[in-house]
Amino acid sequence: MPLSSKEKVLRAAIRVFSQKGYDGASMREIAEAARLTKPMIYYHFKNKKDLYLYLLEIHIEPLHQTLLSQARTNYNNTLCDYNIARAKLEKAVAKELK
Repeated sequence: MPLSSKEKVLRAAIRVFSQKGYDGASMREIAEAARLTKPMIYYHFKNKKDLYLYLLEIHIEPLHQTLLSQARTNYNNTLCDYNIARAKLEKAVAKELK
């Protein structure tokens, strides 16, 4: 299935921003890399900043979700370890008090 014009813009923008950085990249270069016209880019994105922020958002959100998931897992594992250790300690103290 052929890529949509928006997907072509996004892929080209990733390449151009990666090579030249935000300040060094131009909408003309992104259009050329996507093999589209500049008006087609502006159809999807208001300006270069809008395009750049969109790319950041779509790539940062999955990373954010992954980090949150790992943090929750680590927290749950730590809480489980704490509860196990506490139960063992309570059992040992109860045994000593008998």
